[in-house]
Amino acid sequence: MEREEAGQPAIKEITELLLRKRSEHNEGCLSSLQEIALHQQDLGGINKLLAKYCPELEIVLLQNNLIRRIENLNKLKKLRYLNLALNNITKIEGLRELEFLDKLDLTANFVDDILSVESLARNTHLRELHLIGNPCTNYRNSRLFIVSVLPHLKNLDGTEVTPTERLQAAQCASESRAMVVADQAEYQRQVSAYRTRHQRQHQQAAAAVRAADPRLMGAASETPTLLPQPTPPAAPPGPQSDAAAPSEAGATPTAAPPPRDAAAPDCASPLPDRTPASAAVPNVTAPPVAPTPAGASASTPAPAAAAPPGGPGSEGYIYLPEERVTAHEELHAMRTREDPETAEKKRRQAEEAARSKAYRKRLVDDEGRILQKNEGDWKYTFFEEDPPGTLGIDVAISRFLDTSLIAIDTHPFHITLTIRDRVLQLRLPMEVYPDRSSASRSSATGHLLVVMPKVDPHQIWFKTRDQIAQEKEAAKPKLVASYADAEFSNDALGSAHLRRRPPQGPAAGSPAAPPPSQPGADLKGAVDLGSIVAEGKKRAPGAPKDLEPPPPGMEDLPPLE
Repeated sequence: MEREEAGQPAIKEITELLLRKRSEHNEGCLSSLQEIALHQQDLGGINKLLAKYCPELEIVLLQNNLIRRIENLNKLKKLRYLNLALNNITKIEGLRELEFLDKLDLTANFVDDILSVESLARNTHLRELHLIGNPCTNYRNSRLFIVSVLPHLKNLDGTEVTPTERLQAAQCASESRAMVVADQAEYQRQVSAYRTRHQRQHQQAAAAVRAADPRLMGAASETPTLLPQPTPPAAPPGPQSDAAAPSEAGATPTAAPPPRDAAAPDCASPLPDRTPASAAVPNVTAPPVAPTPAGASASTPAPAAAAPPGGPGSEGYIYLPEERVTAHEELHAMRTREDPETAEKKRRQAEEAARSKAYRKRLVDDEGRILQKNEGDWKYTFFEEDPPGTLGIDVAISRFLDTSLIAIDTHPFHITLTIRDRVLQLRLPMEVYPDRSSASRSSATGHLLVVMPKVDPHQIWFKTRDQIAQEKEAAKPKLVASYADAEFSNDALGSAHLRRRPPQGPAAGSPAAPPPSQPGADLKGAVDLGSIVAEGKKRAPGAPKDLEPPPPGMEDLPPLE
């Protein structure tokens, strides 16, 4: 059984969303829609939206719903085929303005007012009519009456209307009308008595339950009514049956057919193969009368049985529109009943919606402006690709993070990265093409690289990757040239000592070097090794704190390790 969502009404109505959903074959365009299928949509009626949004409709399929009346269709001037089978319609109405109506299907409804067929006399283009499964088709001479009222009809209930049948219907028009009017009045009396009896039996069954359970004694005034009893419809003009209406609400209705006119014996049952010749309503039988108990007078009503009302197939049962609606509501309640699995699924959906709402609130402020976010404190760098025309962003992500935990959402003026439920959102200084963007990740460092083509390739805001690499290389500390004159040696304790290389004598023919004691006499770029050793001891761990400061020009010299 297909499960429906909880909270949905059992009986729905036509909406614009439903019309657009059912017009996908016309690309959702309603103004030019010519055919629409609204069957099995649990519709309780036809509102004005159908004719308002779809004025060009020619075919409307509304079968298998819960529609009670035919209404709001007078503006569909081009309508040719209307299918209202399997609904709760009791009267044919609201179709006089449909001058091009060619086919009408009312199969398996509750049409008991056969005189309402006369409203179709103005629909001169009507060629096919289906009324099978309605109470009115059980009336005597109902087919002849319909053929006489609608002479332009060519097919009735799937059977072709022959010229002989049309001639016979014209000859017996008055007799057929008298018969159907009498049978209609009798059927309506039976329906009214059935509703009254059904309600009384239900009350008696509820009283028996309360008597068996003392806890329910105070609920006498809360007896539910399964079938409401509407006002009995007035009998149409015409000859009435000789059987009097029951004087008591629960009296058994009589089903005796009205007397036939002796002057027209051939019209009583002219078509035995098409029109039933049984009593007025052969599908409805009178319920049995309870026997009078011993010692009770004939005027004393017999105690009613405490059994619940009979269902389909029981004696005296009449299927009414109210029971069809009740059955539909029970089926809807069964479909929407929540089980633990459904409740858990809804709980997860609610949590997901709450997380989505909170996530959305983290990205946009109350005025709809994009916020700058870096919840993971990631280091990132914007750069320009070479040749220019592409904007890139390099995000320093740990290489141990799985790529499936990274989500990228690129927009024309901002980019959003979700990394393990933490957001990095950055506004872009220029417009880019989101659909042409690409992303890659380094297998060595784990860095994420997103490249986005710019709409205007001439806009330059950042440096290229080569320029950034060159700047980083230039920013690295460099060794002083005087380090080439020093050597490192390790003593027995593993401590590093710096000693001067042995001086080399001057080459033959070159002037002798000045003594080192003279100021300014050392070579260009030479460094006092004593100062270097003192500086190294000063920066080494555990060195004394009262050392002299380094000589001028050697403040940026890195420590010896």
